[in-house]
Amino acid sequence: MLPAVVCGPVEWPEQFYAWRDGDGCPACAEGRPDVIPGGVRFFAGAVSDAYLLRADIQRGLSIVVWRGRHVAEPTELTSAEAGAYGREVLQVGRALETVLHAVKLNYDLLGNTVPHLHTHIVPRYADDPRPGWPFPFPDPDPGPMPDDRLMADVEALRRALQLTIRPLESAEDAAAFRSLNEEWIAEHFVVEEQDRRQLADPIAAYIATGGQILIAESAGRRVGCVALVPDGSGAYELSKMAVAADQQGRGTGRRLLAAAIDHAREVGATSIFLGSSTKLQNAVHLYEAVGFQHVAPETLHMPYARADVFMQLVL
Repeated sequence: MLPAVVCGPVEWPEQFYAWRDGDGCPACAEGRPDVIPGGVRFFAGAVSDAYLLRADIQRGLSIVVWRGRHVAEPTELTSAEAGAYGREVLQVGRALETVLHAVKLNYDLLGNTVPHLHTHIVPRYADDPRPGWPFPFPDPDPGPMPDDRLMADVEALRRALQLTIRPLESAEDAAAFRSLNEEWIAEHFVVEEQDRRQLADPIAAYIATGGQILIAESAGRRVGCVALVPDGSGAYELSKMAVAADQQGRGTGRRLLAAAIDHAREVGATSIFLGSSTKLQNAVHLYEAVGFQHVAPETLHMPYARADVFMQLVL
């Protein structure tokens, strides 16, 4: 029989109270460095910095540090500050999703050692050591991961964060929308009459009918696109999603798809539907990964001869 463990009262150290009140807070004192003892910065936002941690605990383990005035709790933020911080935490989270393809991300607001607002983001993978439970952090921490592996992930995350998704705004955007789509359609299929009509005047085909076209841009180059068009019943068709060949495999399609779903929700769509092809297995797997379900062909009207996969996401 194991002996009973008796724990006496434990008090917080006096230094903790001083730091909590902003007196000597190390997070405030360090400024906004590119490198901290525990990690390397891969994101510098308006109100926060994100660091990839060096400890070889879990690939992608990151921390997002609030860089405004000293606060220990999120409840101390104004509504505007909370919104700005929350958006940047989610921006970092999306980059981690794009690069690492984790099964789940955990967002932990702790601050029990340094009481300055920060968020730990913990990726959880298919081979997780404890699925369904909080991540089992080792004690003591293992040593640092190799620098080459750390910096490869830092650079990949920085590239992912350089990608911006925005609405179509110009004739140059419309030309990129056309060329990106003509490239993949011609490679795998035949450009159909419906394609020609939509690509010749995407503003009339999509935006003038109440839809939207989103453009993915990286370092000034248009590298992807996607369109949404309403069917009049509250549902929207996801159409003409394309990613430049040299950008595929970097998470651009996932970011575009997430932005399209967000837009559909913002405008009150009830569902999103699409037609794809068994020739485009990577695209089909991506749709499945974000929650699209396969439906019977007769439930959707798809004017494309190439379509033999039919899917729907209920919002």
